[in-house]
Amino acid sequence: MRQRRVPNLLVATGLLGALFCLLFTRHTLTGASWGQGAAAMLVGLLLSVPGYRQGRMGAGDVKLLAVLGLASDLSVVLISVAGAGLAMAIWALIHPHLPSRLMNLCPAGNFRRPPYLPFLLIGFIPAIALLHI
Repeated sequence: MRQRRVPNLLVATGLLGALFCLLFTRHTLTGASWGQGAAAMLVGLLLSVPGYRQGRMGAGDVKLLAVLGLASDLSVVLISVAGAGLAMAIWALIHPHLPSRLMNLCPAGNFRRPPYLPFLLIGFIPAIALLHI
């Protein structure tokens, strides 16, 4: 979070895991078909590339959202993005009231624009819990 970077090794590992699952089981990690995984990947890209082009998201966020789509399905991607948006809105409301020791989690000057990935994870957890458990 401090570096505001998503390592390419993490993205590549997720991509290889998703492809391995698709190749050997013929479905995504959530049981969706190849086509559903590809459609979810495309939607993930369509939702994130504009944010990247505007400088609001990093390339790692875009790549991970695409890999999330390939590894799951459209409902997981949409709920994850919606949950991330909700978490970011809550963060915007509460972060001015947090103790200073928590403010040190983000580098100086980046508190108003925290990295997207932690919020995407917050949105992903209920998506999996609600849809696939």
